[in-house]
Amino acid sequence: MKKLTVTTLFLLSTLCSAPLLANQNTSNTGGFTGPGAAAPGTQNLNSVRGILNSGRSVEEMQVTLTGKITQSLGGEKYMFSDGTAEIVVEIDQDDWYGLKTTPETLVIINAEVDHDAGRPTLDVQRILAK
Repeated sequence: MKKLTVTTLFLLSTLCSAPLLANQNTSNTGGFTGPGAAAPGTQNLNSVRGILNSGRSVEEMQVTLTGKITQSLGGEKYMFSDGTAEIVVEIDQDDWYGLKTTPETLVIINAEVDHDAGRPTLDVQRILAK
């Protein structure tokens, strides 16, 4: 009988304390996650400058940037600027979806960070006029 009472008390105390322990947060990890916010420990990938300064740790990360295509570099490579810096972007012919741009056209690009000869580049999956 004594064993049953001790076991019952142990189970009840465990069940009652589990929800309290689950809600305890011993670290200070709060904050905002969403557009414009860099995850803790990562670089800000909301600008060309941030991507250029980030190194290889951001390889294959998805980014969305607003800026202008300033010139063609031949083939499917172009120079893109968001006002903070310039970066080479690759836009496959079928990703243009008929969009025609000039160096004055403000565009939004969705791209994956890549590296070409050690420098970050962007592989554009979608381009839209703003």
